[in-house]
Amino acid sequence: MDLQFYSMSDILQKTEQYAVDLLTNQLDSKYRYHNLKHTQRVVKSTKELLNHHDLPEKDKEALMLTAWLHDTGYTKGSEEHEKSSAAIARKFLKDQGVDEAIIKKVETYIMATKRYYQPTSTEEEIIRDADCSHFGKKSYWETAEQLKEELDLLGIASYSSQKWMDANIDMFQKEHQFYTAYAKENWQPGKEKNLSKLIREKRPRRK
Repeated sequence: MDLQFYSMSDILQKTEQYAVDLLTNQLDSKYRYHNLKHTQRVVKSTKELLNHHDLPEKDKEALMLTAWLHDTGYTKGSEEHEKSSAAIARKFLKDQGVDEAIIKKVETYIMATKRYYQPTSTEEEIIRDADCSHFGKKSYWETAEQLKEELDLLGIASYSSQKWMDANIDMFQKEHQFYTAYAKENWQPGKEKNLSKLIREKRPRRK
């Protein structure tokens, strides 16, 4: 069969299977946060955002492919994992006969998930908001603990509980922001609740 005749639903299904297989079988178990569960959360959040944005189908398709593939680079290590993810995505999608224009979009959107990157399009805003949607969810506390454990296991950083709270407060107050109107309306209130709880827990207990 000519790969060019695959429908996009076929490609999405194959991409999901590929990402699930890669993150299940080739990812170091020390990745307690950047794993399949995180990717599935990002996919779900991307769908949620796309339901509230009127975008061309090709951009929607590229964003869904990005959601599945954006962290596959962790199978090669944490350093410059975005570049590794983009390279993995390019090879896989090219092998599936996906249009070059879509592959380039996926590469661009993956690189837009890099820390400190400022999005320059609605599509980049969507993938960044999806990637950080847990900041506004009740699951934040579980995911934050998993990230702390991951950093320690990988030898990247070791935090005391107090220092970790400080780092998260800084992230919430000084670094992270939601970009899309949907995320600001639906996830920002949850983020503010989580921040308030962090600040309350940080206060020293009086004897």
